[in-house]
Formats: sequence, structure tokens, C-alpha cells
Amino acid sequence: MPSLSDWYTAALGVPPYPYQQRLAAEDWPDVLKIPTGLGKTAAIFFAWLYKRHCNDVHTPRRLVWCLPMRVLAEQTARLARQWGERLASAGLLSRAPAVHVLMGGDVAQDWDTRPEDEAVLIGTQDQLLSRALNRGYAMSRFRWPLDFALLHNDAFWIFDEVQLMGAGLPTSTQLEAFRRRFACAVPCRSLWCSATLHPRWLASVDFAAHCPAPRLAALQEDDTAFPQVRQRIHASKQVLPLAGADNSKQLADAVLAAHRPGTLTLVIRNRVRDAVELFETLRKRKGTPPLCLLHSRFRPADRAAVLQAALAAPDAEGRIVVTTQVVEAGVDISAATLFTDVAPWASLVQRFGRCNRAGERKDARIFWLDKRIDREQDARPYALAELHTARTLLTALADAAPSRLPDTGAATAVHAVLRAPDLLDLFDTTPDLAGADIDVSRFIRESDDTDVQAFWRNWPGDAPPSDMSGPAREELCSVPLGDMRSFCRKRDCRGWVWDTLDGA
Repeated sequence: MPSLSDWYTAALGVPPYPYQQRLAAEDWPDVLKIPTGLGKTAAIFFAWLYKRHCNDVHTPRRLVWCLPMRVLAEQTARLARQWGERLASAGLLSRAPAVHVLMGGDVAQDWDTRPEDEAVLIGTQDQLLSRALNRGYAMSRFRWPLDFALLHNDAFWIFDEVQLMGAGLPTSTQLEAFRRRFACAVPCRSLWCSATLHPRWLASVDFAAHCPAPRLAALQEDDTAFPQVRQRIHASKQVLPLAGADNSKQLADAVLAAHRPGTLTLVIRNRVRDAVELFETLRKRKGTPPLCLLHSRFRPADRAAVLQAALAAPDAEGRIVVTTQVVEAGVDISAATLFTDVAPWASLVQRFGRCNRAGERKDARIFWLDKRIDREQDARPYALAELHTARTLLTALADAAPSRLPDTGAATAVHAVLRAPDLLDLFDTTPDLAGADIDVSRFIRESDDTDVQAFWRNWPGDAPPSDMSGPAREELCSVPLGDMRSFCRKRDCRGWVWDTLDGA
């Protein structure tokens, strides 16, 4: 049997860190808390695969990776396939494990045809949690019980970047509690991961009763013996308040004044509208270095092109990237200078991880926009109390090196909680008299989504042809309903909506 070090060297070209070795050698923890940039994804994948090949009976055959964002699912799937193929090419595996992706518009249809095989299922919480609740999105109702059974037996659930899961987090803990309470035909377990996770976040009502003391795995003293680990967790990042930048013009002045040639400057705004406004202001200035605008409201291909440009090495002028929360997780970007709005503390920690990520600079700086927010509507998309707490912590912070960040363990927002009667009701998959099914969306995501999905095409004549095909995922762009109304009104353009009853 090759050693774990052989596997890491073959797949990554480097030996494992001590915490990665511990994860593969010891019993599975319930919580994994590792700073950003230290190989958490690789640690989980190789530990699961290595234990399976060591015939560890406590490691299920299906690795179910549940992620809150599409970009995270896409990236994790790409890495899992790449690592498996490298191990197989090196002769360390007879064949790479099958990797299946489940996310909107890209749902693997054959993952459940060979339940006896080892497999990696990587998907968004919408797709995976809906299946775990016996109401699988984007699938036939007659197959709901099949996926329900396979995801609650011989499955190892990984809940990654849990600070972004929202309503899905208490659902994940409640489902684990019910599996322990009611038992499964074949054992199933869960692991929650994040750089900012606090075990108290998992204390939903039934989970607290069946797992009162979740086992935590984190960095230990022997991990810091590795120069790469030591450099990352002690990466210095001076934290400075930025007052007087109350509008895009003033903020643009500050960004241009702080930007250094040959480096990357990252500006993270809380709202897409603010990011777009700042980008347009910067673009109108003379002598501005190359600019990139990155947010959630792009078509997939357009976003990929912008992301590639943003991640490219800066030239002599450097680069300024204006973005939103989309870089908080899953984007391996490292800026010399970071500007950020005040956000909840867990989000700020993730943003800090995008500055001087590997500790390669001694002069990295983080500026936070120091302006008073007193109304809930000005705090959106966050809660006002969360921003006030974060602002207090920022005021006392001089250096954002991971080793210096306070561990606040702030409480999570209140969400609908799945209880045992709710779960038992879901075993009945017949529709009610009105033809409707039990709605599980409140257990999966927040319900205040008012976006519409828009796409645009050219066609001859005034109206779309009757035989025009429906939109592909690559064409869809998410747009707030109010913005779509304003766009159509200002541009005097016509929008078309598919009518299911008329079929037109």
C-alpha cells in the first residue's frame, strides 16, 4: 500500500501537511476549521480516498460534497477529477473514482445507476439538500425515493463554506441528527468545514441532543513547522479605516491613490449596484490601470472570461478588480491592496484571505470603509446588527494576519428548522388535492429571492418564432425584478415571458 505522502506527491507535487496526515490517519472529526489557502479541499478528498483504500469501515463509499455556490461546485469537481486521474496515471489507483456534478442546468443523470461503486457527488445545496429531503429538484418525482435512500446510506456528507449556507446549515445538522436517531441501513456521517466555523453554529435543536460535543479538527503546533503554513498564517496585512469615502467619486480617488504599479488592488463592495457604479467611475478616469468588474450577475461564459482576466498576473501598471461577495470563497486571488465595505465578521475573514494570501508581501494593506450605517435598508444584504458588531472588531484590529484574527463565534441568523414531523411528512410523495407538493425551499435557501432569469437573442420579425428552443444554462443571466423593469422602461425594449398554459 503506497503511503499518503506518495499520493500527495503524485497528485500535487508536495508532501501533506501534518493536519492532512492526521485527517487520513485518525477518526473523522465533525468539524474541520482550517485557514484559507491551506489545502482543505485536498485534505478531505485524499483522506476519504485513502481511508477507502485502507478498508476503513467508518468511511462511506459515496463522498457527497455540498456547496453553497455554483463556482465552488465547478472548481471542486475540476480538482477531484484532476487528482483522481493523476493518481491513476501514477499507478497508485486502478482507476479514478467517478465524479458526478449536480447543480442547476448541469445535473448528472446516471450517478445512481451503480450504487456499489465509490463515487464523488459534488453539487449545490439546492440540488443535494432537496434530494435529501425527498423532493429532488430537476428530477422525476418517481425517482425521489431512490436518491433519498442513496444520500442517507453509505454517504459521507461534506458541508463546505458553511458561513454561506444560510437556511441550509440547520437543515444539514438536523438531517444528521435524524440519521443518528432513527439509524440507517448503512452508516452515514457528516463533516462541516470553513475557515470561520464555530461549533456552536451546529447546535440546532436535535443535533445538540444527539451530538452535544462535536469533535473539532484544526491546525496544531506541528503544522507551523512547515514554512508554507507558517508564512500563510502569519501573513501581515495592515488594517486601516478609510473615512470620507461616502460616494463612488471619493472612493475612486482613494483606490487610485493607494494602488501600486505592478500589483493587484481588490475592491469588494456589498452590493452589485455599488460595484458597478465604482467601476464606471474608475473607467472614466484618465491613466487608470487595467480594470475588471466581477459579480454574480453575469452569464457563465462572460463571467469565466472576466475571472480569467482578473486572475492573470498583473503587468507593469498593475490591475484593479472591483467585485462583490463572489470572491469570498473559491477564488484563489491575492491582492497587495484590499478595499472592503463593512460586512459580517465571517465574510470579512474570508475577504482578508484574498489579500497577501501566501504571505509573499511585507507591505500588504487592507482599507475598510468607515462610515456609519444606522438603517436596515442601508445594511442590506446583511443585518444591521451584524455590521455594527463587525465595525467594533475592525476598529480594534491593526493586522489581519490569520493568526491575529479574533475568534468571535458570532451567532448565525435564525432560519426555519426541520423537525421530525416535517421529515416524516416528506415520506409521502403524493401531491395534495390542488396538485402541489410540500414546499421544502424554506429548509434549503432564504425565500427573499426576487430575481428573474433573462436571456437575449436575435430573430427576424417582431416576435420570437414559435419553434424557438428554450434557453440553455449558459445563456441565462440573473437580474433583480426591479432592475429588469427599469431596464425595459428606460431602453423602451420588449421582454417576452414563456406562458406554459398557452405554450407560447
